[in-house]
Amino acid sequence: MKEIWLFGDSYAQQSRIVFDATKDNIDYNFVSWPCRLEQKYNLKNFARGGTGPTWSLNVLHDAVLKEENLKNVTCIFLVSAIWRLDLDFYQDPSDQFLTSKIPVPDTNMINFGWNIFDLNNEEKQIIKPYKSQTKFVKDLWKNFLLTDSFQNTEILKIIGNLKLYSNMFEKILVWPIFHKPIIEIKSEHNFYYVKDLLFEIEKDPYNFGYDPRPNHLSEPNHEIMFDQLCNWIEKNQSIDISKFKKY
Repeated sequence: MKEIWLFGDSYAQQSRIVFDATKDNIDYNFVSWPCRLEQKYNLKNFARGGTGPTWSLNVLHDAVLKEENLKNVTCIFLVSAIWRLDLDFYQDPSDQFLTSKIPVPDTNMINFGWNIFDLNNEEKQIIKPYKSQTKFVKDLWKNFLLTDSFQNTEILKIIGNLKLYSNMFEKILVWPIFHKPIIEIKSEHNFYYVKDLLFEIEKDPYNFGYDPRPNHLSEPNHEIMFDQLCNWIEKNQSIDISKFKKY
């Protein structure tokens, strides 16, 4: 049985096999694509909702150091939001998404196609322990996260690191979720790259894909995602975005 390592945020996080959204008046019962991969392969799922790529890259680094030979291991790495920093004061890695929630935003900080600074009721509770960090995080956005140097190069640093790690694995698939590099990235040898952003696979009335949750995809696209990944794992077939269902 093939061994698969999976990294990312909530898009890849291990979820319940059957989703129940009756409280949201949404009727669905299906198996998520990460769960289906686990049923078919020897899957090690390192993904965790709310985390950023720097944290995931460090988890990959630690996992690699524990193994003598990874040439029979296939790696799938979904690159989450680059501004989800692994700041030391976070009590849990999944709180990294709060990097965009802690500061009170200036109007010129909202330039992402959607307002990442909006808070829902649950987030208002989660953010309370970090209120003392408001000034620091706001200054971090102003002086670093919104600079051209960070916006233009951070995703390239992540992808570049993953390309170096690819030599250790049988092969690696890198798929950005939110950020496109400013230069063209090409697949080569055992390094496979998906240029289309994962969060743009489908559009629905929320403009995000299927939220609330099941891994941000609708049921048909969970099926398609599973098939696409299996074809890549077993046949080296490139991911075909045109196969996914749009809303």
